[in-house]
Amino acid sequence: MFSFDDAKIAAGSSILEPGIHEVITESLTAGASKQTNAPYIDWKVTDGSSQCTNRYYLNTSVKEGSTKSAWDITKNAFLQLVANILNLEEEVAKSKLPKASSPEELATKLIAIVTGK
Repeated sequence: MFSFDDAKIAAGSSILEPGIHEVITESLTAGASKQTNAPYIDWKVTDGSSQCTNRYYLNTSVKEGSTKSAWDITKNAFLQLVANILNLEEEVAKSKLPKASSPEELATKLIAIVTGK
């Protein structure tokens, strides 16, 4: 189950470099790595003439030698993206984020929140 209950926006974090960035979310697509079968969501944005896709992994297991799973990192990134896209405070943004039981369900629910924004 993918839940955003303990997601947090890191203080002073930034996704884009300083400047004017007018992009909209074009798509979110669930998939799995061919090498490791690790689930992911590709988040694609466009400014009308170019596109950028970031891949966010959803593994919930913590690898040996690590302190966090991929999902621990991704959920915070998704929270920050939704908060920035919708111009919401952290707690309000968190209340908008869905719970989901599969990567496909998560992508479908997230895209409904951010498409065209």
